[in-house]
Order: sequence, then structure tokens, then C-alpha cells
Amino acid sequence: MTDGAPFGDCVVVAYDVATAKTILHDYVNATVGFTDLAEATHIPSKSLMRMLGPAGNPRTDNLFEIVNFLQRAAMACASRSRPRARSKWM
Repeated sequence: MTDGAPFGDCVVVAYDVATAKTILHDYVNATVGFTDLAEATHIPSKSLMRMLGPAGNPRTDNLFEIVNFLQRAAMACASRSRPRARSKWM
């Protein structure tokens, strides 16, 4: 650990809000999409796109709601794609 950076490259995102919003915007586009995110968070998709855009300034509660939904969606996806252990009885 150097300079109080316990997570290495993750610190860059922690201090670079514009990059963090761009990464989050791209992640939403590549995974759940803004329409599904809007339905889950009850925030209009255009508002979500603006929040995560270059000039966006999302409120903390909205940001946590977005991240919470993305985490749940990622865990659901991971549990569906995990190979099942074969039973010795098969």
C-alpha cells in the first residue's frame, strides 16, 4: 500500500467523478439497459442518462439506488451462469 491507496487503480475512479460516471453509464448500457434500470428505480430513463452523463450530478440516494440494482442484477446473472455440481447419483 502506498499513499493511502488500499485498492490500487480503484482510487483513480474514487477521485475522478467524471470517469466514474462514464464507467457506470457504459456498464448500464452493456448490461441491464436504461429502460430496465428506470423501471426498477422509478427514475425516468432520460433522467438516469443525464445523471450519468458528463454534466450530470446525481443525488446520493439515486446513485445508491442505481448501484444497488446493478449489484442485484449482477448477482442474479452470476447465479444463473454458475455451473451446477454433478451429483454422484447422476
